[in-house]
Formats: sequence, structure tokens, C-alpha cells
Amino acid sequence: MAGHQPFSKIRERFNGPDNPERSRRVETAMREAEEEQQAYEQGLAEVRRARAYTQAQIAEQLGVPQPQVSRIERQADLYVSTLARYLEAMGGRLELVGVFNDRRVTLALSDLAPKTEDTSVSAASTPVPTRFGVAVPVPSSELNKG
Repeated sequence: MAGHQPFSKIRERFNGPDNPERSRRVETAMREAEEEQQAYEQGLAEVRRARAYTQAQIAEQLGVPQPQVSRIERQADLYVSTLARYLEAMGGRLELVGVFNDRRVTLALSDLAPKTEDTSVSAASTPVPTRFGVAVPVPSSELNKG
């Protein structure tokens, strides 16, 4: 058929090194991904340095060895309570905000725990890791429900 090309040639023309627009988009996406990864990895350490604290000072406030603070700063998945304590060691506080199209909802850490009749979590509760590393205490009786 006249005017038709094999798909492999069309794909090569769009994806090949001769397509400057694609090359520019790929380079931009890679640079943005690298910057985002660096910001994520360095986020807590940068906050600590900006607040003029050392890892040793944070460790003393948290009552943990200094290498533990280093692990916290590099960890990809933290308990919300660990992050809250880390910020409190520098005089800050953690605020959780749910963002929707039409509004923002501020959540308290206590909102993450199930409500019991006396509004406290019983000693028989077991922390259950959930998505995003948030540990929510769940009464043992709730774990066996099916």
C-alpha cells in the first residue's frame, strides 16, 4: 500500500534519538525525579540543619543513640509518632492535613486511633502497620474479627 510504513519505523521516528522534543521531556522528567528523590531523602536532615541542631542533640532529646537519628533521617517509611517526636525534639509539632478539592481537614494524631468507650486505647491493643507506615493501635479483639 502506498504511503504506509511499518509501525516499527513510525515508533523509531517518535522514540528515537532524533526526536529533540522527546529527549527534552525525558531529560526534564529524569531531573525532576532525581530532585524529588534527593528532597525526600534529605528532608528531615535539612530541617534539622536549618534549625541548627546536630544529630547528637536530637538523639539526646529522643533518648536514643545518635546512629538511630541518622536512620530516622534516611528511613523511607516512618511511624507518624516517630516523626512527631523527631519534630518535637526541635521544638516543633507535626500537623496532619487531609487535602480535598473543596477543603482542607486538619487531623490530630489521636484521630488515627480507634475510639473506645473511655476514649483511651486499652493495654491489650496491638499496633497494626498500615499503608504509609502509620501504626494505628487496634484492640486485640478487633484483630480476630473476620
